[in-house]
Amino acid sequence: MLVLAPGLFAEDRRGLEQLRRGGGVLTLPAGPAIAAGFERIDLERAWAGALLVPGGLVERLADLPDDSNPFAALLRIGLQARLPERALSEEVLVEGSWSLPRSDKDARDLEDSWLDRHQSRGPSSSLAGSAALLLLRPLAGQLLARPRALPGALGLTGLAIAAAAGAAAAGFPAVGFLLLAMGAVGMPFCAGLAQLNAAPFGQARTAPVLVLERLLDLSLAVCGASAIEGGALHALFPPLVLVASLHAVNPGSAKPPVSLLGDRAVLSLFLASAAAFGLAEAALMLLALAVLAFGVVARWRNSG
Repeated sequence: MLVLAPGLFAEDRRGLEQLRRGGGVLTLPAGPAIAAGFERIDLERAWAGALLVPGGLVERLADLPDDSNPFAALLRIGLQARLPERALSEEVLVEGSWSLPRSDKDARDLEDSWLDRHQSRGPSSSLAGSAALLLLRPLAGQLLARPRALPGALGLTGLAIAAAAGAAAAGFPAVGFLLLAMGAVGMPFCAGLAQLNAAPFGQARTAPVLVLERLLDLSLAVCGASAIEGGALHALFPPLVLVASLHAVNPGSAKPPVSLLGDRAVLSLFLASAAAFGLAEAALMLLALAVLAFGVVARWRNSG
């Protein structure tokens, strides 16, 4: 029987590997562990909040008074039965991967440190990525408590991308580009949420976000073509050249400010402004030219 102290936060792989070895009591060095809220065993050891007890020992709980603390009782029973000690180092406390929050403030601090470990907080060269991070950070705790949050976020992002093409086809290209910008922010938001969902030991699925990326570029071409007057070939050429050049050159992998040329949120907002003044065709050609020019310059530098 696995016994965990109430409120124990245990996501350190070393502790879990110790439990997999079989019955035993997980311990920590007494000094730092007592300061962190763990229960003392003796002068040198503290209980790490987890033990694996054989079923036969659990039956001894029946001999104790009804008001006994079952966790403390099982710890004493395990120690009296001389279960093997599984020692953890102080390092797990310092890293915050094994802790026992004692108050609401401790729990909030623990959540912040957990997000720090599993979500990048560094500067992003992508406006969409930075906006997604700002949105996700305060909502992460609530969203992770809802199993359908990630599918819902993916669905809303896909809906925004599809609605963008629909709005542009209906004669509102500026609205379509604005919806595309929302979809461009939604993709890194979904990727970040998937990363947190899979933490600490899992691997986030990237396929749904990759599908959304392809749909967004398709919708970008539709919005661009819908914003240009004339025949189908004339209307399709500028947006298709832009999308093709974005994939061929990949300016988003460059350093700022050049990386903004590959940021679909920035492109969509720029095109929304241009479409509002009837300048979408010129804006599309200008962006395609800028992306291709960057590709040529980058190739010259690499060959030099």
